[in-house]
This record gives sequence, structure tokens and C-alpha cells, in this order.
Amino acid sequence: MYATAKEEYPTEGLEPIEWFLMTNEEVKTSEQAFEKVRYYVQRRKI
Repeated sequence: MYATAKEEYPTEGLEPIEWFLMTNEEVKTSEQAFEKVRYYVQRRKI
């Protein structure tokens, strides 16, 4: 399974960043995808 995320407000003059996040957890809804993105964001705080 995977979830995708794309930067909404990129730095002016730069292409937006787009992530393809691989997971072994179920992703069938946008809510589940958003949850996986939140997990990814939190990993840098550990």
C-alpha cells in the first residue's frame, strides 16, 4: 500500500515536493492516507 502527498504551498520559483509513502498498513480512504502522512511527519521528531 502507499499514500501520496504533495506540498500545497511550495517556495516561490520551486516545484512542489511530492511524496510516495510506502506502508504495510491498509490505505483505502483519504483519512487513512492522511494518517500515514501524519506518521511520516512525526518520525523526524523521534
